[in-house]
Amino acid sequence: MMETVKIVSVDMVRDPQVASKVKSNDQYRQEARPKEATDRDLERVVKDINDTFANMNIARQFEIDRDLDKVVVKIMDTEKKEVIRQIPSEDTLRISKNIKEMLGLLFDTKY
Repeated sequence: MMETVKIVSVDMVRDPQVASKVKSNDQYRQEARPKEATDRDLERVVKDINDTFANMNIARQFEIDRDLDKVVVKIMDTEKKEVIRQIPSEDTLRISKNIKEMLGLLFDTKY
């Protein structure tokens, strides 16, 4: 809200000396844009996430569902050997397989 007030006030300043010291609307827009992550930033974030998971006894498992040609990610508890979270969920995979099967019946082709 405060930035909006500042942006509006820049347009209203008529004195050139004052206007030169106040940021323009474009300067505020550029500052508000999210910065793009560099490769180094991404590597650091992935390392931090992996370190956190390692400390929590959590493992990631990537699988490919051959029926749907989709990647399935499972977050596993390494101590209990159970799935904490799966993306996409089992229900979503089952529904997708059913839809694919129904399409095959309707159009008599495989996708």
